[in-house]
Amino acid sequence: MKSSILVVRALSWAAVLSGCSGSADPSSSPSTGTSAATDSADVTGELTMAPVTGGLAGEFVLASRTVKFKAVTEQGATDVTVDVDGMTLTALIDSKSQVGDLDGFASANGGDTQITDDDRTVLTAFNHAIAANVAADKESQLPPEAKLLTRMADLWADTPSSAPLTRQVLGQENRSYTSICSQYQTWQYATHDDWSYDDWSANSTSISLVGSRWGGSTWYWVNGSWTSATQDHKAYVYEAGDCYGRCGADCSSGDQVLTSDCNNHDQCVRNGHSVASMWCDDEFSACIDDFTFAPSCGGTSQD
Repeated sequence: MKSSILVVRALSWAAVLSGCSGSADPSSSPSTGTSAATDSADVTGELTMAPVTGGLAGEFVLASRTVKFKAVTEQGATDVTVDVDGMTLTALIDSKSQVGDLDGFASANGGDTQITDDDRTVLTAFNHAIAANVAADKESQLPPEAKLLTRMADLWADTPSSAPLTRQVLGQENRSYTSICSQYQTWQYATHDDWSYDDWSANSTSISLVGSRWGGSTWYWVNGSWTSATQDHKAYVYEAGDCYGRCGADCSSGDQVLTSDCNNHDQCVRNGHSVASMWCDDEFSACIDDFTFAPSCGGTSQD
């Protein structure tokens, strides 16, 4: 890193999510659709990063919330630690061997804990701030640990409240994860299961435009026009926007990680369930190796 300390004003969510408009069937644009949802909150924070031996460290301040972080590589494995107001999240990742250990616990006593809606809000803002700097880093001033830090922040920001934070991760393409970079901006089926429907049942299956940004909402093609009113298990509805299929909460700067499992998880949380819902825990669990090891898809950034 050329500069010893980097301090930036994090981009607002609205700016980060504005993106570009897509163009695809069944309609060229959702601009004429009706919206029942508000735009993403205009949330800003301040990110401070500095080099340390083997990586980087710093903090992110959002209103009264503070995230302290460190990502350091030793002996081929990168150790990521993120502290969020009494909760510690850790990831020890060997990217070459594609193995990792994740953990999360109460900082004071090491006891079990969960990620709450408030935690997801600050973690998502933190992730956007880190990702924006990684995407803007044209001269390799940031160490490679910054990219892994972004992936882990993406993972934790998308973690359901009911999902365990302690687990091992193994990655192997086409076995544990399936990249869909080649399906960027194409329509693909996605599905989930719950107590009412099995995978691939009509009411738990929809057709998503992979990777499309279409401005800070998911859009649904209903009765001949686009709407951002969330559809509850509507059979085979077309859906686009908000980076469908991306491993991460909503959109972010830079190239996307797009996989089949993340496409299914997005389909679950946008069709009658929520990120905090236990109904999408199995889809989320299938995504963890995708978040960690699946390749970024070149040409899918917001630029």
